[in-house]
Amino acid sequence: MPTSTNGPPLKRRRTEEELEDNLQMTEAVNATPPVRSPEMWLDDGSVVLQAENVQFRVHRTILARNSGIFRDLFMVPQPKGEPSLEDCPIVLLPDSAEDVKHMLVSLYDRSYSSTEAMPFKVAAAMIRMGRKYDIPHLLNGGLNRLISEFPSKLAEWEKLPPHYTHLVQEEGLLFDIVNLALENNIQAILPAAYYLCVQDLNDLLSGIKRSDGSIARLPSDVQRTCIIGRERILQSQSQYTFAWVELMGTGEQVDCSLPQVCTEIGNQLTKEIWIPLPDVSRTLEKWSSFISLFPEMTDRACPNCREDARAIHESGRQRVWDMLPTFFDLPDWADLKNFEG
Repeated sequence: MPTSTNGPPLKRRRTEEELEDNLQMTEAVNATPPVRSPEMWLDDGSVVLQAENVQFRVHRTILARNSGIFRDLFMVPQPKGEPSLEDCPIVLLPDSAEDVKHMLVSLYDRSYSSTEAMPFKVAAAMIRMGRKYDIPHLLNGGLNRLISEFPSKLAEWEKLPPHYTHLVQEEGLLFDIVNLALENNIQAILPAAYYLCVQDLNDLLSGIKRSDGSIARLPSDVQRTCIIGRERILQSQSQYTFAWVELMGTGEQVDCSLPQVCTEIGNQLTKEIWIPLPDVSRTLEKWSSFISLFPEMTDRACPNCREDARAIHESGRQRVWDMLPTFFDLPDWADLKNFEG
């Protein structure tokens, strides 16, 4: 699993200006009486954070030690007469109460370093709040979970199981991850994530219903990018991954020792792979997986054609993977950035 990230160029000045606008201790408290967070109300806390209508009593020192933004905020002397609760100043935050809760629980319980699968909402809060409030270990903890699910190397991609390992499986999770990446300018995971998004056109266009009945969907411009990328992937499938099929079907393998048999196999595979329609998921399919479904390649094809096919197939998969970002109009793998812009 990746242990580091591109250093996020935190726009400290802009963030502090936003905080000056949004964290004013003189803002009026919501008309509805606030409620105390059952998870993060510490009797010996020295500051009260309020997000939406929920209050969290925590320690200034913990916040200042972990967050450069909070450290700078607490260094500014507060005038007398500002809102307080039980002798603790009240700091109003513009964030959702859920994000603030996850941020605080992660800081106090150090859950950001856990290796167990984490709910997406927690990882998303770690990224949003870690980025906004300059908490690098929180930010990296959330980001590394995404990178572990959507790596940049084909060899790492091949090792992944068919289910998520560092995030709790939920309906609509893939689209929620992509939207989070777009919201926070996380480019590194997008090629692999987009590749999964294009596997089912109905889901891509209609969205996926979450367990609460809401619909997870991608923005229309991203849907368009994915559809165009899907067509490019299918073109690359015949051009690179399965280029050997045409060679077998036309009898152009010069070192073939069973030309009649191998040509017959090539023609049969052409029908199997591309008729009635090609399957986009086959584009990155490993050779070992392919021949398990088409045993005639090992049972009947001559050794020379079999080895040539394997070599072309594997090099073609790598070529497609190398080109994957460009299919979705992204920079090359080496030029993908996180948190810029």
